[in-house]
Amino acid sequence: MILLDGKKLADEILVDVKEKIAVLPKKPKLVIFFVESGQKDVDVPTLNFILQKKRSGEKIGAEIEIREFGYIGKEELAQEVRKAGNDSSVDGIIVQLPIPGISYEDREAVLDHIPLGKDVDVLSGSAMGQRFRHMRESVWPPIVSAVRRFFEAYNIDYKKKQTVIVGRGKLVGSAIDTWFKRPDEDIGPLLSRKIL
Repeated sequence: MILLDGKKLADEILVDVKEKIAVLPKKPKLVIFFVESGQKDVDVPTLNFILQKKRSGEKIGAEIEIREFGYIGKEELAQEVRKAGNDSSVDGIIVQLPIPGISYEDREAVLDHIPLGKDVDVLSGSAMGQRFRHMRESVWPPIVSAVRRFFEAYNIDYKKKQTVIVGRGKLVGSAIDTWFKRPDEDIGPLLSRKIL
């Protein structure tokens, strides 16, 4: 059995990215949109996740701006995302999911306002379309990059393994499944894959 040390690998990735950022002409800026539930209780796990992103980003030399909203409707949020997308000082955008009070369809409409080149989580319709049309050279969501790094770091030949993907969500399960399906000549067919 192999023990996968995610903390160690994450630290190595942060050092690598920090070195790359250090030679850039300007500090990259990430804007994270966070919509609170509007209830008395703050969504502590989501807030902690966002603060961890901020700490990690600052550790590597990026500027991280959290734009927090109590209640905001779909149109107003879409407008804020559009403004960030048109702002030349902003290099990346994340709309933190879930978005309380906004339906699935409205959430997708908000995500579609993130410009392709600034869509960090690769969730907008245009990013998803790119992923399916150009599977070999497309940019993949962060979870896919993380899984790839694990396979590479631990020399795991997943092509000959039975694979179980837990969850079908757009952000994790579906993204990994799509990556496994890409038409890449050096992958070959997987022995088997099951999505739970």
